Amino acid sequence: MEVELSNFRKSQNNSDLEKNEKEEDVSVRMSDREQTPVGWPMPNGFPPGYMIRIHGLAHRGGKRFETNFALGPEYQRSKIAFHSSFRFGEGGDLVNNSYDVDRRWEDEQREQRWNRLPISPGQYFEILILCEPTKFKVAIGGVHFCDFEHRVPFTNIKHLDIRGDVTVALISYEDNTPQQRPTIDHGYPI
Repeated sequence: MEVELSNFRKSQNNSDLEKNEKEEDVSVRMSDREQTPVGWPMPNGFPPGYMIRIHGLAHRGGKRFETNFALGPEYQRSKIAFHSSFRFGEGGDLVNNSYDVDRRWEDEQREQRWNRLPISPGQYFEILILCEPTKFKVAIGGVHFCDFEHRVPFTNIKHLDIRGDVTVALISYEDNTPQQRPTIDHGYPI
């Protein structure tokens, strides 16, 4: 199901939309370009097997942008289960972390592959974030980049916040859980 961001914001409390989220993937294509910050409610949380797909453009001359999977919509006051900061000006690092309600950051986890972050200012990108039972997996451009062990229960995630030097083109919430294949007697797949 694909929804324009402006329509999604108007209907985010609509029970029909929540029902559709439970039954199928939800994709929000931004009308024109969506400047940050972008707040996206996740009323059904972020359970294992689900994936967030983000398409965007890192601003030319930009220093950084970030994604935050928070427990509430108030970014400045919410506990953040998974924070990813894509930093161009610091040697091209991806810094992952979590933030607790006592207003303190946990220990940073810095990631760098191939001697640089595979996103550069002025470049279009695709980021995939998959929730697994024990960790988040991050892929950039279809290539696995890093893992981040859960520090806060994923069941409490209710909001995605994207901000910084980025223009967001698409956010997609996808069910990536393996589907059961029908079997015949003796357990062989059909």
